[in-house]
Amino acid sequence: MRYRELRDEELMYCYACGDANAFDEIVSRYGRRLCEFAFRMLRDAGRAEDVVQEAFVRVHLYAGRYKYGAAKFSTWIYKITRNLAISELRKMGRRREDATAEAVAGGEAPEQQVLRGEFNAALQAALAALPADQRTAFVLREIQGMPYDEIARVEGVRIGTVRSRLNRARNALARALGPYLDGDLK
Repeated sequence: MRYRELRDEELMYCYACGDANAFDEIVSRYGRRLCEFAFRMLRDAGRAEDVVQEAFVRVHLYAGRYKYGAAKFSTWIYKITRNLAISELRKMGRRREDATAEAVAGGEAPEQQVLRGEFNAALQAALAALPADQRTAFVLREIQGMPYDEIARVEGVRIGTVRSRLNRARNALARALGPYLDGDLK
């Protein structure tokens, strides 16, 4: 069977009917994206991986309960991951660890490397400072590229609420990153 040609919902049906290879394709499709999403929520790679692993365990356990045709699979799995990440944040007592700065491309001037590192640290801190609902909406829209209606389903809110959360998140990030965006750090 050619799993890559099947829609997510068809893969879930195959898996629920006992086809273990269909689950492997689901993990292949969503593993990396969910890890990125969970990492943006938790700021801890190890915890993010644990959350995603637990999300796939829940997909396995509740495969028979998935409502085919009633909800997109991507909405369902993102909602599971979101709920697990929020639970993990509560366990962490809202303590957030700073993320490691991204690797700097070679050949860049030392001043640019420092500025890039400062900007990345400021961006990670600004994202971590956002309330969980705003951070979730921002990550799903701006980083994962998810449409507003699907974010609304993941969050269990109306599209207007998603737009409001995104607006507040963007404004907070703009305030936090203003000196970098305005060029004041030259």
